[in-house]
Amino acid sequence: MIRVIVADFDSDNLKNFKAFIKSNFTDFKFEKSVSSLEEIQNIIKNKKADLIIADIRIFGTNVISLFKDWNTYNPEITFILYGTFNDADYMQKCMEYGSAGYMYKPVKPGELEKNLNIAKKIYENKKRKLKEEGEMLKSYKENIMFFETLFLKNLTNGTISDEREIENGFDYLNIDIKPPYSVAVLRIDHFKKVVLAFDEGEKHIFIFRILNKINKIISGNNRGKAFINNFNEIIMIIYGFNELEEIMRLLNEVKIEVQISINLGVSIGVGGRYENIKDISVSYREAVAALRYRCFTGYNSIIPREYVEPGNDITYRYPIEREELLVYTAVIGEYDYCVKLLNEIFDSLRKSSDIKPKLLSQIVTDILISINRNAIEQNLNVSGINQFFPTSVVFEIKTLDDAYNYLKNGLNNFCSHIIKIRNEKETEIFNSAIDYINNKYYEDINAKKIASLFNCSYEYFKKLFKKYSEVNFSDYLTKIRIEKSKDFILSSNADDEIVALKVGYEDVTVFRANFKRIEGYATSDFRHLNNRNDNNN
Repeated sequence: MIRVIVADFDSDNLKNFKAFIKSNFTDFKFEKSVSSLEEIQNIIKNKKADLIIADIRIFGTNVISLFKDWNTYNPEITFILYGTFNDADYMQKCMEYGSAGYMYKPVKPGELEKNLNIAKKIYENKKRKLKEEGEMLKSYKENIMFFETLFLKNLTNGTISDEREIENGFDYLNIDIKPPYSVAVLRIDHFKKVVLAFDEGEKHIFIFRILNKINKIISGNNRGKAFINNFNEIIMIIYGFNELEEIMRLLNEVKIEVQISINLGVSIGVGGRYENIKDISVSYREAVAALRYRCFTGYNSIIPREYVEPGNDITYRYPIEREELLVYTAVIGEYDYCVKLLNEIFDSLRKSSDIKPKLLSQIVTDILISINRNAIEQNLNVSGINQFFPTSVVFEIKTLDDAYNYLKNGLNNFCSHIIKIRNEKETEIFNSAIDYINNKYYEDINAKKIASLFNCSYEYFKKLFKKYSEVNFSDYLTKIRIEKSKDFILSSNADDEIVALKVGYEDVTVFRANFKRIEGYATSDFRHLNNRNDNNN
């Protein structure tokens, strides 16, 4: 039932509305009538109504402000307003903030019925939406493990890099995690051979059985969090251990339990231990790298990264994904974002031990090669990367500051050149579009069609056109068509229907409306005015 409140100073109106609703709308429940703003506010605050029918005078001079607040904090309540013709502007404005409609006094039964039907439809839509949201929320809670796994995957892969965001994720998912942090990656040995005997369902159950065994050991003792990363890979975030030997004992227990469960060998790569929560992704990359040494250390083993690469603290800290993004950003000419990415890359490098000049030169060279390749792939007119990044200087780089300043200055020049190229390309597209419109104005053309002609997205073309013409595409097209129609009118005796067709309008009514809007008078007035001028001449 839709709970209805009527608010008015006039007792006769209250009685009439109440009687009409009871007689004609059985799914509306008349709750009460009120005659003060204070009563309405109390009803809204306590959510004691679905629909309020009110004389706009009852809200006083702050009616718009009140409706803004109510629509923000209690959008589930709908209003129907009524008032005099002098109140029209206020009632129309209130429709932006939760009013279903408005009526003029004296309220006619037909108008009231129409507005009540509109309110009923709004209520039903809101009720349906609440039901859908409730079902969606229930489904979300039932599948919360999916979102937990997604979060942990993004964390270990380095997709989430903001420390506060990571902490918020752990708090929301109720994962109690404390430093130091280390990541271990478990893989089934010779999985490609093993999986040949499985169907799809068995693959799922197989890896899930392993996850359950692992969780009993590490999650049960509040020592870690495990999740499935692939059919043959489980990632474990281990926390609270200060010594590698402690982690090795825990993982050895995991390995033995899993082996007993599946009767197969497994290998575990172990990353370093870190105090900063953001370095979980570094430890993950180290664990993956450690597993690559299975062929040397032996399968069915636990392999810490420091055993196989004791001196390497650069490779797995280097944010390769930020470098890739830097390359793409440079090729679209966004210098400010390039600097932000460059700062992130060099912040990571500064956390590593002393970096040899030869490695610095190689890092810089890799970035330059990638930028040059991407520019060529996009057919950008970049005749030699050397004009922006003097390659002879690369091998003179000795320090991180040298490398940073070299790239920053070069990116500034390169991005400026890219912007220049893109501006030239935009100008070319715009001029071609203008020529097309001026010559094909009588055809069935629109912004989407022209955007596709010049291999642009619709949104990009609209933005580009507005940038160079300072008017919308449709306004420009209308202006051209009206200008051409004036020429036709002056040079022939054609009536409006013929002129409209000649300039691209199938509907003469639309043509006449646009003509009057642009010129300020009707086509008939335009003909009369010009005929009079011709006679005077």
